[in-house]
Amino acid sequence: MDFKAKLLAEMAKKRKAVSGLEVKEGGAKFVRGADLESKRTQEYEAKQEELAIKKRKADDEILQESTSRAKIVPEVPEAEFDEKTPMPEIHARLRQEGSHSSLW
Repeated sequence: MDFKAKLLAEMAKKRKAVSGLEVKEGGAKFVRGADLESKRTQEYEAKQEELAIKKRKADDEILQESTSRAKIVPEVPEAEFDEKTPMPEIHARLRQEGSHSSLW
């Protein structure tokens, strides 16, 4: 009985797979394995094509976003430290900015 139930379940699964195929010639009761494989291949290629299109769109959006960010970002002028500025003043400015003055 257990074998019979497994066999019936397997047959039902095969029928579902075969029922999805279009019958091209005269309603044959059999399906070639090559037809099944070609249908799977077509479905796989269609899915891969959709994924590639989505990836290209995402890449384009990221590229546009990065270029727009590059245009918006203003240039920050560098701090005016020169050789004439005394070291204690440089340390004080760095402490105000929150930087470690010991590293400089």
